Amino acid sequence: MEPTAFICLTDVIPSVRHVVKDGVSTMEQGSEAYLDWIVRSLKEHEEITLIAMDAAIPDLIALVLRVGVLGIGYQVPPPSSM
Repeated sequence: MEPTAFICLTDVIPSVRHVVKDGVSTMEQGSEAYLDWIVRSLKEHEEITLIAMDAAIPDLIALVLRVGVLGIGYQVPPPSSM
């Protein structure tokens, strides 16, 4: 998946997926590829639009939260103490 300024999730992300790297077969969390796609897109574009259809909305919210935990993208500053 190439970096892009617009990402639309139309289906639920599978919880695991089969991956073959350097001839070694393994399983990884299904959302890792989408997380990587969003991170690469944010590095190439100042702003990206994320849209999810129906059942994919929870997956999109989880991805946005994970990107925030990584400290990538727009971060809301904590409220100042008075």
